[in-house]
Amino acid sequence: MLNGKSLDAVSKISAWGKLTGWFMAVTGGLSALTGIFAFVIGAVPGILELIIGIFLIKAAGKAGDLKLDQSENNLSEFLSNLAVYFKIQGILLLVGLVIFLLAAIIWGAFIINLLANSGSM
Repeated sequence: MLNGKSLDAVSKISAWGKLTGWFMAVTGGLSALTGIFAFVIGAVPGILELIIGIFLIKAAGKAGDLKLDQSENNLSEFLSNLAVYFKIQGILLLVGLVIFLLAAIIWGAFIINLLANSGSM
């Protein structure tokens, strides 16, 4: 089912996915713990990072399984976990972009208002 190049890529995804996933899960957990002290909403980014780290760990584990047993089930579970990881990452990126744009608009309006009112003093 998988050729040599594909097996090499799956092997790299398994190794790097586990490392990255565990790093994300640990830093997400720490971020959630520290964020909970700055109101409960401060823990949300850490919890989301923890969740996507877990999905990446699952995908990496299935990549390792796929390397050993190239079954349709292993491939399906690997792709499913990876798809959830990318979906959550994409949603977080879009939310971050919207927040950035709103902050830029508010900041711009504040600066324009400040400059317009500074001439009337």
